[in-house]
Amino acid sequence: MKKKNTAKTRREAMNGAVKAEARTPQPEARPAEKRVPPVRQPEPAEEDALDFAQLLDLYPAELKDDLPSSGKKGSLIVDIDLERGMPTVEEALSRMRTEMQSARMKGCRIARLIHGYGSTGRGGAIRAAVRKAQKNAIPGEEFDIFHAPARDLLNRFPALRKDRDLGSCNQGITLVVLRK
Repeated sequence: MKKKNTAKTRREAMNGAVKAEARTPQPEARPAEKRVPPVRQPEPAEEDALDFAQLLDLYPAELKDDLPSSGKKGSLIVDIDLERGMPTVEEALSRMRTEMQSARMKGCRIARLIHGYGSTGRGGAIRAAVRKAQKNAIPGEEFDIFHAPARDLLNRFPALRKDRDLGSCNQGITLVVLRK
């Protein structure tokens, strides 16, 4: 009797197993499930809801400067992005005046003008024009506890001590206190 080649028999056995797997039926794909929209909660009745202005009236006057920053009506600080859309200097200054007036009307106290620092790193034209137009502004690189104007601003508005730009030497912003 001849002895069979074991490697050959293993290969044949594996080929048979692969062919058997190919013949087994695959499970049918399930139909896509329909998405059910979430159930909406009913809105509170108008007489039960207080608007933001009414909530501000309930807030103690001596603590109103500690309001969180969001840019909404009655908030402490508003971000004004002057470099959005790559505007010219004149367009950026026009946007600055318009949005600062709007923020004043909403009751915001401070405007964070985001103008960038220029593509060369030495300062862009918008940055220079904004800082020239806003004489009493605090440049972002001086917004820390070591500069007297920034310290005065922090004493006047203690909530700014939690601001993300405090002490970061951010040359791309300028802070302006809005008149009432």
